[in-house]
Amino acid sequence: TAHSVTIENNVFNGPGTDSRQGILVDDVSNDITVTISDNEFSSYAEAVQYDDGDDEDATFTVEVIRNSITDNSVGIDLADGDQAADANDADTFVIHFNDIVNNSEDGVNAQLTDNEISSNGISILANWFGDGSGPSGDFSGDGDAITSSNDDDTVVTPWLTDSVNTLPTDQYVVVTDPVSPIGDNDDD
Repeated sequence: TAHSVTIENNVFNGPGTDSRQGILVDDVSNDITVTISDNEFSSYAEAVQYDDGDDEDATFTVEVIRNSITDNSVGIDLADGDQAADANDADTFVIHFNDIVNNSEDGVNAQLTDNEISSNGISILANWFGDGSGPSGDFSGDGDAITSSNDDDTVVTPWLTDSVNTLPTDQYVVVTDPVSPIGDNDDD
């Protein structure tokens, strides 16, 4: 039986960037969807951290949507730590419409093994990384870094060219066949 958990409309102000997570998705033995939406995170080692735990048969869907994730060491940490080499499941990661800004190490750390990622890959679409050129790290922009061990399975375009807070709420649409950054108004 699949379960779901929603964490929304909270302010998480951590003790500093040296330790602790704002939210840790960890060690679940059943199939689960975790939706983290409309929250503010700051001053954590990892604002949101994923670890699939010891149950290799359980699958996760982790959705991080419409959050402000700023001033942490790592904004979203999908690196699976010690479990990575043993995992046989395929998890789905959806990270859309977030402000991922001023995180000192990575905006998103997506270092997962191939067998941990579903055929959907890691969807990091329509996020603001603090610079209109997009994310840095494994990508060519100047915004917060994305580090990924699976660049081919990590989809980051289109990204937002300004804060998600500048978009009208009726413009929250996820593009499934991205061509250019959202908000790129070269047609004018």
